[in-house]
Amino acid sequence: MERCRSAARLEWIDWADCDEALAAATEAAALLRTTPPVTLARFLDVFVARIEARQSELVEMAHAETGLPRRVDGEWRRGPVAQ
Repeated sequence: MERCRSAARLEWIDWADCDEALAAATEAAALLRTTPPVTLARFLDVFVARIEARQSELVEMAHAETGLPRRVDGEWRRGPVAQ
């Protein structure tokens, strides 16, 4: 089994896993190009709400995986990107 070079910090995976992920991403990108903007906006609003609902869990997971300090106030609350 070969190791996917871009996944240096991940467990061992084989290239078939990488190929499968890339194929899924390619398919998703094609679908997104044809998705009406209002539908995409609704999806993103729901996605953001779900991430925010799991904020504490995600911060703890990031801390456990990286050993970096918990930065809820700094990193989490950067706010929306200016348009």
